[in-house]
Amino acid sequence: LKWPCSSRAPPLCAAVALKVPAGRAAMSSSTKTVRIGGYSAMWGDIPMAATQLIHQGDVHYLMGDYLAELTMAILARQRSKDSSMGYARAIVQMVGSNIKALKEKKIKVVCNAGGMNPVGCRDALLQVCQQAKVDMKIGAVVGDDVMARLPELRQAGAREMFTGEAIPDVEFASANAYFGAKPIAAALVEGCDIVVTGRCVDSALALGILMHEFGWRDDEYDKLCMGTCAGHLLECSAQCTGGLFTDYDAQKWDNMGYPIAEVSADGTFTISKPAKTDGIVCFGSVAEQLCYEIQDPGAYHCPDVACDFTGVRIEEVGENKVRVSGGRGLPPTDSYKVCCTVPDSFAGLSLMLIVGHDAAAKARKTHETILGRTRKILKFMGLDDFVETRFEALGASHFDPNGDERTATEVVAKVGLKHKDRRAMGVYGQQAICSGVSMAQGTTGFGGTGVTGKTSEVLRVFSLVIPKTSLTCEVVVGSQRFPVPVPTAGGGAREG
Repeated sequence: LKWPCSSRAPPLCAAVALKVPAGRAAMSSSTKTVRIGGYSAMWGDIPMAATQLIHQGDVHYLMGDYLAELTMAILARQRSKDSSMGYARAIVQMVGSNIKALKEKKIKVVCNAGGMNPVGCRDALLQVCQQAKVDMKIGAVVGDDVMARLPELRQAGAREMFTGEAIPDVEFASANAYFGAKPIAAALVEGCDIVVTGRCVDSALALGILMHEFGWRDDEYDKLCMGTCAGHLLECSAQCTGGLFTDYDAQKWDNMGYPIAEVSADGTFTISKPAKTDGIVCFGSVAEQLCYEIQDPGAYHCPDVACDFTGVRIEEVGENKVRVSGGRGLPPTDSYKVCCTVPDSFAGLSLMLIVGHDAAAKARKTHETILGRTRKILKFMGLDDFVETRFEALGASHFDPNGDERTATEVVAKVGLKHKDRRAMGVYGQQAICSGVSMAQGTTGFGGTGVTGKTSEVLRVFSLVIPKTSLTCEVVVGSQRFPVPVPTAGGGAREG
């Protein structure tokens, strides 16, 4: 998840093919390429991706994205219960399962699995190395956690960047700035085999690698833009190799292939996948991922560069291989985006299967009856009404403009409730039990055919911007901890 997000597609046109050299040894800077494999799109992605890229991808680096806004809040809660926790433990499992192959093949790993506790994540990985008797140098990027700064920001009048809302006077679950690529590059300069970060822009995981490998300067904005573009295409893993692809029917997913970006010193790159794997790499699969979550394609703001993707060119240059070029960069802003998660009531979700004639109407009437009874009880208890209620009859053709719910003979009643007090969901659930014997014929949401309502705390995103000068990126390697300077001026214009 990047800063900011959007869906509007940039114009894309054909480009010329790029001849890629076979290896890295004894190459000039103009012919050297770096191969990066995208093995994780989220916390919970499957282990198969890393193993495939390690053994079939001929990659120099693995890049893994584990974090989303909700993930940060979950990790913050874990850290509050155990100070050694607060990171995505899947990285420990990945490295533990592949540590000998990573070492033998000299493949480095860069990921944001550090979450709310990058140093704790580093320490856990060092334990894995020690147990496996494999020596690896591991660095952690820290400084993005701004929870302690919230009172100061509240007093200074900081506001939500999209709505202008003042910072609420409640205990936040998390608050983290999106760092960029420079601290990652700095950790790699120190010889790290694995770099774990806290919150950073997803694409910066690749850009940090490329800034290190090619020595790109802070002001080489076109190259930084293309490095960001490569990272953007890799960050969601199989989404650019056929995952969620519109033309899904032309591919198989059994042995899904995972993406590899092979990047040249000038920033141009190819996207491919390991041979004899499923999925697809084509103009459409890459173009769809390029357009994912970028808001304005002419001004996609990241900490290191403001990207202009409107001139990006995509061309199929071989089977399951495309070349990407043409991005232009501008100076970044002088601010970091800060993503906060704020407690916002409780939500409950329950499902109930209802069959027979008029199934949708029976499901709706059942819900309305239960909701009406619940509201009376809440009033008697001195509690407010629900903040929000939602009913859907799944299977009743509600997403078909020509559909008629009256023809549905089997629906799942999906009920969503939101309330400031979690007890309200318990009241609704208690009242729903009797529907199996006292309401609609065909109610079969019991005996294992239904899903019992679950209540969870709702966390909403609250976004801020703060000056880059107010935070310090730091890298921890071994017993060393050192700051990494980043450009903070922001703005400016380019010629041409």
